[in-house]
Amino acid sequence: MMDGHFMTNRAKQLRRIALFFAALLGIGVSSGGGNAEPPSPLAERIAAPNSRTASTTDGTAGSPTDSTTGNTAGTNSPNRTNNVANSKLGKKELAKHAELYDLDLTAPDHAPIKQPLDPAAAKAFDVLENHCARCHQAGELSPGAKPSGDFGNVLHLQDLARDRHFVQPGNPDGSPLYTSMLKRDMPYDVLHKFEPRARPSVDEIGAVRDWIEGLRRSQLQSAGAEDTGNARPPILRSPSCVEPGGLAGATGAETAATPPSKAPTKTSMTVSVVAKINAYLERAGHKAPKDLRFVSLSHLQRACNSKQEMAVYRRAVVKLLNLISRARQPRKFKSIDAAGTIIAFRLSDLGWSKQQWQQITARDPYRTGAQSPVKPVGADGTAAPMAERAASSRYVRGDWLAYAALRAPLYQELLGQANTAGALRKALHFSLETNIRSVLAKRIAIQGSATAKNNRLLERHEIDNGVYWTSYDFSSNKGRQSLASHPLGPLGKRAFRHKLNAVLYSLPNGFPAFYLNDDEGRRLVEAPRRILRDNGAGRGTGGTISAASTCLSCHSDGPIKISPTATPLVLKTKRLNQAEQTAIEELYVDLDDMNETIVDDAKSMRAAFKHAGLQQYSKLHGVESISALMERYRRPVDLETAALELRTRPEELSKSLVKRSQKFFGLERRLRQGGVAREEFAALFGAVSAVVAKSPRLDGATPGAQVGGVAEGLSEGLAAPPQKGKHKTRKLAFSLSLYSNKSVYKRNDSAQFWASTTRDCNLTLINIDTLGRGTVIFPNDFRPDNKLKAGQLLKLPGDGAPYQFRLREIGSERIVGVCNVGTKSADGIMHNFEKQKFSNLGNYRAFLDKALAKEWTGYAIAAPVRKRKRRRRRRRKTPPKPKPTSVKNKLPLVQARSAIMFDIR
Repeated sequence: MMDGHFMTNRAKQLRRIALFFAALLGIGVSSGGGNAEPPSPLAERIAAPNSRTASTTDGTAGSPTDSTTGNTAGTNSPNRTNNVANSKLGKKELAKHAELYDLDLTAPDHAPIKQPLDPAAAKAFDVLENHCARCHQAGELSPGAKPSGDFGNVLHLQDLARDRHFVQPGNPDGSPLYTSMLKRDMPYDVLHKFEPRARPSVDEIGAVRDWIEGLRRSQLQSAGAEDTGNARPPILRSPSCVEPGGLAGATGAETAATPPSKAPTKTSMTVSVVAKINAYLERAGHKAPKDLRFVSLSHLQRACNSKQEMAVYRRAVVKLLNLISRARQPRKFKSIDAAGTIIAFRLSDLGWSKQQWQQITARDPYRTGAQSPVKPVGADGTAAPMAERAASSRYVRGDWLAYAALRAPLYQELLGQANTAGALRKALHFSLETNIRSVLAKRIAIQGSATAKNNRLLERHEIDNGVYWTSYDFSSNKGRQSLASHPLGPLGKRAFRHKLNAVLYSLPNGFPAFYLNDDEGRRLVEAPRRILRDNGAGRGTGGTISAASTCLSCHSDGPIKISPTATPLVLKTKRLNQAEQTAIEELYVDLDDMNETIVDDAKSMRAAFKHAGLQQYSKLHGVESISALMERYRRPVDLETAALELRTRPEELSKSLVKRSQKFFGLERRLRQGGVAREEFAALFGAVSAVVAKSPRLDGATPGAQVGGVAEGLSEGLAAPPQKGKHKTRKLAFSLSLYSNKSVYKRNDSAQFWASTTRDCNLTLINIDTLGRGTVIFPNDFRPDNKLKAGQLLKLPGDGAPYQFRLREIGSERIVGVCNVGTKSADGIMHNFEKQKFSNLGNYRAFLDKALAKEWTGYAIAAPVRKRKRRRRRRRKTPPKPKPTSVKNKLPLVQARSAIMFDIR
């Protein structure tokens, strides 16, 4: 070429792609000639979201970042490089993959990262950037990757500080962001996948602890709250609020300095939704369809979510309704209120009958209609008229619907999916076997899938309304499960023998649907983890893949391109006859051809999204919109969230629970001091609503005995009719609950503590006093056995105990709980009850650092070594030296940690 004026066809294609993206953003691209290399618009657009601005601890913006030098405060960290520019994928590969990922790149779904100027926050930022951002920060991930665990804003420290799901200000031992490191859960790729990366050091973990400990003081100062001896500590709001007088999208300091001018009244939440629905129906008059239904997001708007979050949640509802639709056309759905929090739709728009709506309401623990255990109330607190009751039975909560509608068995019931894969294909009017024999299918065999442990076969079929993709997955790579040796199947004498099929197919409206079945074609709820595993989910979820909630988090656009890290298998065809070799040549395609087909199918599904009004594909911190809405629902419930959902104020809810019924005393303390699992709170919602509304139960049921601080018998009608068979309550995750008899004590008061767990484990309780000294209060010389059974409620001191806990120093103290499965000791604590009735740990921070350093001394990141055949050798007189232990033999703990904080005035 001369001066770059003549280009190959491939170069011209890449050039056209670059010009297309440049036109969207208005970036100039050189037309060739000279020595300057044309800039890559794609790389620039990926790098743009990574630009940062410095910020102070109160959220005010500082000087802009300088991506060139990186030397001044507030600039990019010297040890941090652009994830895309230094990726293994070059410019050609990025342009090659841009066709699928362009929507993510053109519309950044996250705010610029702000580097803090506060020294403690800056140290924590560096730790999170070095060890967590590669998996949990949108804009830092590799192209096409999703944030692990649906958590994609780990570098937004201000957001984390306002979200009790990750950080409890002043209480690091109760903050999952910190305790996940103590439990050896994170970093996941180092401690679980044994990748050769550095593990956080003791000092780095301590930096995160120091930042969290300093947050409570700064938040109290920003809120103007001092230790004035109030009866209860102030309730620090989590995110920014959109209530009257609040600021949408405000920072924590702005929210604290500008409290809402009007707190929600006792019945305002339900009344506002019902009133809006009634007003809409009255305006429509006789023209209002009888099959009109509604999905409400009003509680999320008042629960301090920003405008950006609410926009994502609205699109999530529209997308969700189309994903569970039986109609032949995608539908647009509009809101009926100015805030856009109530979305209306007709059952006929989804191809539903009343039966599908009843399947939803029968499982809704928050329903407020005629089947509710609580009577709807009007604005004056009395029973609502029939018109309002009728309106309240027509809507459901959007976050709960996203959580429930994409989980089995409701998902299969709403779509009418068959119980077998053969019946499903029959309903789709095609035969898989006929397509394979007629060479109407496309195949590729790969090794190295992101979800499959062993070799995998991907197969594509065309159906009347779109495509049918299926995978063939195996439990090993040997024998008949080796695709290299047995590439033909699934029928025939020499066919492969697979164990699982994961199916993605087109609904009549063009949106994707998901299905799992075993080797005999029977429908499955979840894929066996030994075959398929969601490595991006993190250890807390177990990595289980279920249809369709887990599948959607990756396949939000439909099929996704095969990763460049996947290796196409070399098929062994020497032992096959000519007809079989010809079939293989016609069925199997190369990687580039298959990826082009995948891109075309993804385009077709995005066209269906466009018809539904989803032109602007949106994510929240890199997380797919419906997954983000589900994650918002799954978070533990604190006192403020419970009050908003129960249409009352936090203090009124607290008084109602404590005074109305002693059975809810523990629940109130857990809501205030820590949090309650969403599944548990949803099961108790009806009973708590009855207490708050001061109205008798309609079903006449009597709450059961207290277990773990809440009412026993979650499935015996407390919040909803008993769930039987396949609709029974799901098992709660392994967790530890702690609470005390008071949130604020006076000097010389005696304290009592309660603990319960969802799994049998060995419990250790540690008191950290105002000076930071740690004392183990359980086990002790009076109760040396620390075994705690699941559901058992431990009271400390117990009735008749020969000791009491007397609080003598003014300040803040904490109770830290650690419950281990399999080991009795926690954090290397050794007891000697002959010398000390309660083990004294000294300075708890120093003790914990010493225990962590001792634990990891001599442990290096090492990949598992293959065992070699032993050779016969003569016995040695001296025993061989012990081999150094690798981290492979030091698996992360099966442990639950929790902590509560209380004040002494």
